[in-house]
Amino acid sequence: MSQSRSRQSTKKAEATASQPSCTLLSDADINNMSAKELLSAMVERNTDPYMSKLIGGLIRKLPLENNDTVEAEKR
Repeated sequence: MSQSRSRQSTKKAEATASQPSCTLLSDADINNMSAKELLSAMVERNTDPYMSKLIGGLIRKLPLENNDTVEAEKR
């Protein structure tokens, strides 16, 4: 079990190292990112289990809310 945790930590560290730190992103960079890119960056950098649940909930709800908006606009 400790080996899998070690591998997960290594993968997470590699993913984080390959991405620029949020502090290095300008407002313009963030404004140019898609919602998917923003959520991916949040998930990759997050270490708080509670925030992971909240982000996961948001990811699941966004497509549903977008579909509702499109349906409402069609009417």
